[in-house]
Amino acid sequence: MLTYNHEKYIAQALDSVLMQKVDFKYEIVVGEDCSTDRTRTILLEYKEKYPHIFKLILHEKNVGAAKNIQAVDRACRGEYIAVLEGDDYWTDPHKLQIQVDEMRKYPDCHMSFHPALEVWEDKRRKNQITGRQAEGNRVFTTREIIKGGGSFCPTASLIFKRDVFDNLPQWFYEAPIGDYFAQIFGSLHGGALYIARPMSVYRRNAPGSWSVTNTHMARQEQYLKDLLVSFDNLECYLDNEFHDDINLKRSKVYLKLAVLYLQQNKFKACHEAITQSHRLANNKSLKLRTCYYLRKFPRFLQGIWKLNFFIKKHTRII
Repeated sequence: MLTYNHEKYIAQALDSVLMQKVDFKYEIVVGEDCSTDRTRTILLEYKEKYPHIFKLILHEKNVGAAKNIQAVDRACRGEYIAVLEGDDYWTDPHKLQIQVDEMRKYPDCHMSFHPALEVWEDKRRKNQITGRQAEGNRVFTTREIIKGGGSFCPTASLIFKRDVFDNLPQWFYEAPIGDYFAQIFGSLHGGALYIARPMSVYRRNAPGSWSVTNTHMARQEQYLKDLLVSFDNLECYLDNEFHDDINLKRSKVYLKLAVLYLQQNKFKACHEAITQSHRLANNKSLKLRTCYYLRKFPRFLQGIWKLNFFIKKHTRII
């Protein structure tokens, strides 16, 4: 478990682990990244109550998500590692047992996942099930995981075999979204086992969550650039085996960069990002083709973007 400033949610997350009914022993390894609220105090209270279950990694200064993930990974001793962030929680008391039992039926699979209930803390949208990828249990290939993106497998649904984390390259811990790349690594040996049963909650727009803290334009731009570097590292690591699939993801990142530049009137950078996006995509979407044909008319593109944003904003289901 990773946590930072989750005072409002951390107890529910911890209780959702402690309620698990299993026939095996488990430990709860928590990386607490020097929160400024009562998160650490709450964790210490749980540690005092359950001293043999909790292993706390309490950083003396804020180290960031990458180093926190690395510290937690190295501290885990179990055969399997289940992932849970401090503002999410599990809803099924049999979640761990179900996933481990199913994974043992597929010994070549090194990871499993399931759907989750997406809860909007700010009430902007209706709660709904996310990550429902099939009607029944099935194994997804690495190619499908890459194409699906980070939201294909809800983070709080993930369980990995321990050996997935044994020899990860150092760049993994520097990637801007570790859970997405963990899913790719976890699927490399025997695919990713999908279990068609919602068993967790994913909070959206919770204070302190990634979706809230990553709203500043400069931060978004740096995140997207870091993501491109990670895709370069991934392709090199996989020896170009999934070149076209990774290029499609790169293309989408460049298109997102183009929108950011458009918002800031950086028209030359926008033109270059659209050109890159168009070059990388084998299968070009209507959105990408439209942007490419209009790339020399940025003011017109800007007007389309603003109109589209206005329509989406005012037609959301509350």
